[in-house]
Amino acid sequence: MNQNTTAGRSDVFGPLIEATCEMVDVPPATVWAESAPAGCRVATFRVMDTECVLSHRSVMADRLFIHCGFGPMPVARTADALMALLQLNLVMYMGNSPAFAMDPDRNVLLCMELRLAELDASTLVQTLEDLAVQASGWRKAWLDHE
Repeated sequence: MNQNTTAGRSDVFGPLIEATCEMVDVPPATVWAESAPAGCRVATFRVMDTECVLSHRSVMADRLFIHCGFGPMPVARTADALMALLQLNLVMYMGNSPAFAMDPDRNVLLCMELRLAELDASTLVQTLEDLAVQASGWRKAWLDHE
């Protein structure tokens, strides 16, 4: 499937990723995932040692999903970290607001959904940089003293 089409129609995800690559001087071929679930396209950017996975799903063609890796759950302080994440989820909750989660490997993720129509490459780059700063803060607060 061509990166710029979903179910036979053009969209803005592919061009947005291409423009973002150009803005941050990264070859586009290096960000696209070679395999993704059916109906889904995935691109990954590394920002300040933070992996940000961007996905686009044909069933929600107007949305961009971001999963930003914050790092592993602290072993010695798991209960405290989980409580802090739950409290942050409650504070941030507004329907489509970002939410913290944990992957099967016990890595903390900040997951968010954005409307593609409201994004351009510079806004996406700024969003990824902001997430990377938050991830760095998480690692300093929870992992540097493990």
